[in-house]
Amino acid sequence: VIVNSGMLITNFINKLKEKNIGGLEKLAYIPGTIGGMIKMNASAYNCNITDYLNYITCIDEKGELVIYNKKELNFNYRSSSIKDYNIILNCCFELEYKEKNEINNVIDNIQKDRYLKQPLEYYNAGSTFKNASCSAWKLIDKVGLRGYQINDAMISNKHCNFLLNKGNCKSEDMLALINLIKRKVSEELGFTLECEWVYINF
Repeated sequence: VIVNSGMLITNFINKLKEKNIGGLEKLAYIPGTIGGMIKMNASAYNCNITDYLNYITCIDEKGELVIYNKKELNFNYRSSSIKDYNIILNCCFELEYKEKNEINNVIDNIQKDRYLKQPLEYYNAGSTFKNASCSAWKLIDKVGLRGYQINDAMISNKHCNFLLNKGNCKSEDMLALINLIKRKVSEELGFTLECEWVYINF
């Protein structure tokens, strides 16, 4: 299956489902586009988006079309060798036949699990920090920051690795909260948290 990189992952999964094509359904409800998820090697429930990837088509720094096979892209945890100047146009996946009911069951279970564990009732950008040798939320909780708030930027009480916009949050508030978390975890636990978010023009 070849898909435009700007398509939202959940829309893609639903279109595949109508044709009895599965494999990526564990990634449902991640708020991201196909291209962005491939660049960062997004994953959920032990499924990486790149598990089923064949190749991507990009525009390179010279404005030329180039195709990269999966093996050329050096995928690791939340990273790849795709350059920032590469514009991902489309992606090719090798997927598998599945019954719609089977796909729907996975999607329904994931939705229930996400609403149970994640603060989806508030505006947020998903997980904030990478999980390395220890879950980021455990470190944030351990330094007593669960529920901490700077103006309308708040650490979720439900899941400490989710930072919420309570209504009128500004980027400076969110960055201040991120920097506070990183400093506290480093000073008290000796652990350096790495942000999953990509900063542009900061």
